[in-house]
Amino acid sequence: MLAYNGLSKREMVLSKIAAFAALGVAMFPCACPGHPESRAFAQEIPYLHGASAAVMFAILAFFCREFHQRAQAKGYVQAERRARIYATCGIVIVLSMAVMGVDVASDDAISEIFPKLTFAGEAVALVAFGVSWLTASKVVPGLANQSERLTLG
Repeated sequence: MLAYNGLSKREMVLSKIAAFAALGVAMFPCACPGHPESRAFAQEIPYLHGASAAVMFAILAFFCREFHQRAQAKGYVQAERRARIYATCGIVIVLSMAVMGVDVASDDAISEIFPKLTFAGEAVALVAFGVSWLTASKVVPGLANQSERLTLG
């Protein structure tokens, strides 16, 4: 995300914010149930992992929306396929964030039953964005017409 400049100044700025938020996610582990080693460090700066993750995933969902709108504007079959993938990926990211938000609001009621909730929610959201990013590369057969396909050489 740090290297991505997008198609507008807004996309460039948001990609940089997402990159720094990702650094916050990595540098400040969550105080998740079942991870006592991370609890001590996370108590130093509470909620920084969650806030960083929320910012990062909100921006990733925004990019899915932007990619969706661009693909829809093209109007041909391959672009419509990409638009459906982007929409699905964005919805998956938002739903993952919502489940984790409900867990926090309910004092970890869900993560007491499913201790790996934060890991699973973040993993699902990251995979969803990875799928949308790969789709945006237009190298997957059937997702780009001949004029859009990346060709090497």
